Amino acid sequence: MKSRIKKLLAAALALCLIAAMVPGAALAADTPQNFSTVTSGNVSQKSYFATLDAAMDAIKDFSPANKVITVEANSVEVSGTIANGVTLDANGKDLVVNSDLTVNGKIEDAGDIDVSATLTVNNGGSLELGGTMTVATNVVVTVQGTLVNNGSIVLATGSSSNRNTALNVTGTLSGSGDITVGTNASASLPAGIEMSGDLINRGAVTVNGYLTTTGNINNSGTLTANISANGSSEITNSGTISGTVTVDDNASLTLAGDSAEVGNLTINGTLTVTGTHEFTDSALTLNEHGVLEVSSSAKVTLPSDYSFAGTINVSRGSLVIGSNEKVGSNLSGNVVVTQENGTTVYTVENATI
Repeated sequence: MKSRIKKLLAAALALCLIAAMVPGAALAADTPQNFSTVTSGNVSQKSYFATLDAAMDAIKDFSPANKVITVEANSVEVSGTIANGVTLDANGKDLVVNSDLTVNGKIEDAGDIDVSATLTVNNGGSLELGGTMTVATNVVVTVQGTLVNNGSIVLATGSSSNRNTALNVTGTLSGSGDITVGTNASASLPAGIEMSGDLINRGAVTVNGYLTTTGNINNSGTLTANISANGSSEITNSGTISGTVTVDDNASLTLAGDSAEVGNLTINGTLTVTGTHEFTDSALTLNEHGVLEVSSSAKVTLPSDYSFAGTINVSRGSLVIGSNEKVGSNLSGNVVVTQENGTTVYTVENATI
């Protein structure tokens, strides 16, 4: 009996040694590793693999329905190519891209993704993000397929003005997540994008057409887009917005500081100016429900023949129409400016003019 037990133990030890000597080899069903697939010939049983490449090799001849690789460990490294027709189910776990990764298939339910090498999602491929994707300095992420952002994307500060940290999306971008673009980083986003998350830009963001948002935008860099701010969206701009901006009834735009630049504005909600800003002809359309707030110490200049349908509130600031300061230097309270039948009316509220 003892001799038989010794033989069984020796056989088990030999199997373990063989498995340890073969990198990425499938391990016993009760030995979880980084990745798992169904087992060939027995789909009710899992096979485990140490590397993504080994799992990919194991399922290459599987039927389409079984070409699924599941992430088992809390954090795994992924590199190489996820082939067309293959789904990597991240299972909410974290992924680390230390070597180049090409996605021709799908990555689903990803948690956090740390990207320090080139990540490419080709046409027909998709990436579904639930956590934070952090893109390191000097790294480029290219999406020609589908990117679903239900978490957040953070582009680290670039190392030079060449914008060498980048997110380039020519496919589709959707989801409720946020996007943060660091100084000297850049993002190129597709036309017709609709965002409900926040956009924080300290670098350069280009939208190749219209950007519709119900989230918030904080721009201290360069934002090139035609923007429609809907719902309760709040846009704060201390940098440059190249393009038109339309602000809906309950939305707002703040031009913060003297360096804020913006294209033509259509205001149905609230525009607040905190620095010095001059609007040229047709640059500002203030509709019936629109409000222009001239903050304390701010100065707004409008064309001499400027007409508007909304309201201008001047609170301890200055309002210049044409070359004449209409409200300003000695203002100690508030003045509400409206137009009635083409005549500008100044209503003093707790102010001295």
